[in-house]
Amino acid sequence: MNCLRCLRLICLIIFSLAMGPNVFSQISIVVKPPLASVTAAHDLFSADLFNNNTEERDLYFELTLSKGNAMLLKEITLPFRVKKGYNYVAGANIQLRNFESFSNAIASSGNAILIPSGEYTICINVLDVATGENITEGCTEYESSQLSPPFLITPANESVIQTYNPILTWGPPSPLTGSIAITYKLVLVKINTGQSAAEAIVRNYPLFELSGIQTTSLFYPFTSPKLEINQPYAWKIYAYAGTTEITQTEIWTFQLNPVTSEMDSSINSYAILKKIPDGSYYQCKNGKVWFKFTEDYTPSSFKIHIYDSKGNDVLTSCNTLYKKLKGDNLFILDLNPCALKENQIYLLEAINEKNEVFKLSLKMKYD
Repeated sequence: MNCLRCLRLICLIIFSLAMGPNVFSQISIVVKPPLASVTAAHDLFSADLFNNNTEERDLYFELTLSKGNAMLLKEITLPFRVKKGYNYVAGANIQLRNFESFSNAIASSGNAILIPSGEYTICINVLDVATGENITEGCTEYESSQLSPPFLITPANESVIQTYNPILTWGPPSPLTGSIAITYKLVLVKINTGQSAAEAIVRNYPLFELSGIQTTSLFYPFTSPKLEINQPYAWKIYAYAGTTEITQTEIWTFQLNPVTSEMDSSINSYAILKKIPDGSYYQCKNGKVWFKFTEDYTPSSFKIHIYDSKGNDVLTSCNTLYKKLKGDNLFILDLNPCALKENQIYLLEAINEKNEVFKLSLKMKYD
């Protein structure tokens, strides 16, 4: 009988060693996946911690985020008082002592982080404050789903535009928290005969390329090479957090046909402001813009901006106001005090109290 008991004890010891130190440890941890859209470094922490000691203990945690065999970041917390029994370890109840990123794939600014969508491994080591001893550890798989990609708006895909200096417009990635500033790079290339749009973007030298764009629209600059009639072009937007590319749009194409007509500014000819502008522009004679809205909602007040090709708001340097005329959604804007350049194209934006944005391309003409 004694031999049988000894055999059972030996088997139990071997089993416990094979299962690892967490099975009978006085401290154990179960790491849980955090939210898919983490925006702060400490919010990667999500774990159940069990303290089977008879006393509270002072511990600290070391978290690593890895993709395959590559460690991408490491976080170390300040001491954490672990009470007896169950403890929940989360960003709300811990503070970071140190945060290191080892990869340009992780965008960071202070405690804010932006992790590209993908599959990762999170491991948390539990260490004793007094001795630095690694007491236990746990890992979990984590799937990040931070951002949907930005999306192109105008010129529409495979469209034919009528202006040599179109407004290129796109929508931002989402959701955006404001914790890390997003900038954009725009690339526009010619599509050569026999090329696909994707091949042209990869292989051809950009006709126009600009990084660090902080807005979601841009005039094709007057100083860039002139667009050619009936020549197809491809364009794409890349989104960045700091210096890290986080996502990108699909590729759209357009081509140019000559402008065949212009809207004439007179009291009987109103330009229509639209949420999504087309390739046409409004020729503004005598420095005045007559415009209206097709929306059912009748605005009572607006914020008006007019941007030049470099994105500068020219209304900040001149004193002018719009005036509402009799009738629904009819307005006149006198730009004579602004001394805008003749034959230059500008972008008018009107923002109502619902924060809806309406746009119109202008070309100045003085008699």
